[in-house]
Amino acid sequence: CKVYVKFDQPLKALEYYKKGLEKFPGDTSLLTGIARIHEGLNDMDQSVSCYRDVLKSDSTCVEAIACIATHYFYSDQPEIALSYYRRLLQMGVYNAELFNNLGLCCYYSQQFDMA
Repeated sequence: CKVYVKFDQPLKALEYYKKGLEKFPGDTSLLTGIARIHEGLNDMDQSVSCYRDVLKSDSTCVEAIACIATHYFYSDQPEIALSYYRRLLQMGVYNAELFNNLGLCCYYSQQFDMA
């Protein structure tokens, strides 16, 4: 699947990811790959749906949580995005990008005391 993505053939890669899911249903690496391809194709609703499926199996997947939070932020729902970013903090993820996104969410949701 990664070869097809490198050759800029995302639909073919999606086809093989789905074949893999038929043999290994609920595999988080396959679901994550599908979500990444949908994200690359700007199909954010389908991407978020796949990331939610990943979180059903692996509730600590940092990539899935961060991508869902980013989706909510850019969908003008910073309060919901803030809850996902707080979840990452509770999991022990500490990096500059996370703190930047937390500050932006607090600012846009008008929670200036936290920003």
